[in-house]
Amino acid sequence: MARPTRLLAAALVIAALLAGCGGDGSGGGRGDALPTTTADAASNGASATTSTSSDDGSAPTTTTDTGAGAACPDDDPLAAATSVSEAALDIDGDGVDDAVGAGQVDGDWVLVAELSTGGVAIGAVSDTGGPVAVRPLGGAPIDDEPGAELVVQTGAGAAAFLVGIHRLDGCELVALQLGADAARFPVGATVTRADGVSCPPTGGLVHRSAESLDGVTFDVVEVRYVVEGDDLVEASRDTATLGPDDPGFTALARLDCGTARLG
Repeated sequence: MARPTRLLAAALVIAALLAGCGGDGSGGGRGDALPTTTADAASNGASATTSTSSDDGSAPTTTTDTGAGAACPDDDPLAAATSVSEAALDIDGDGVDDAVGAGQVDGDWVLVAELSTGGVAIGAVSDTGGPVAVRPLGGAPIDDEPGAELVVQTGAGAAAFLVGIHRLDGCELVALQLGADAARFPVGATVTRADGVSCPPTGGLVHRSAESLDGVTFDVVEVRYVVEGDDLVEASRDTATLGPDDPGFTALARLDCGTARLG
């Protein structure tokens, strides 16, 4: 009489094993999707890989997102440009310099940043001053976002040149605005006037304008701007009178913004 008891016990064990194999689709059977594993991309554009499989047990598929630049186009308009000039600048804040260039395409000035994470960001300089070529000069962190803002020479006159500021916004190099127009600051000097721009380590941008009646003593107005969205907004204004022997006099007509230095 012991054999039926042993057979019944064996049947119960087999039934339990079958149930544990997920024959109803709720366990680990072949028809179930494999676990999904994601390596989160860092904010500096590191790649993230995701693996999944379909419910029919087919092999997993893998997709890779290489960061912010992955969504940007790969076509570089500077390939067909003339008067091309280039600079290196970490414009997306990932710790790696991006190749930034300017050139003329069909009569229009174009800015391009080849992002280290892939793809290119594109901008335009529509209101140049004078016949001088547009060129990237370098840059410095001006707003509170990662990466440096791009300082661009946009024109020149007899005694000064003009600079504008562009920031990376997605796949665009957007010109910062001052009022209703793109911000343009003169840098240079004559006997009775001087203009300069600097970018303090704490952020923002400072424009100094100085005028003199005798060519020796200058009345200086120093305006500090901060970035709000795509706008430069005045944060403070100071005045001073400087002569040749005063500290800061020789910097009145300089550009000193991170890697962008002239004068």
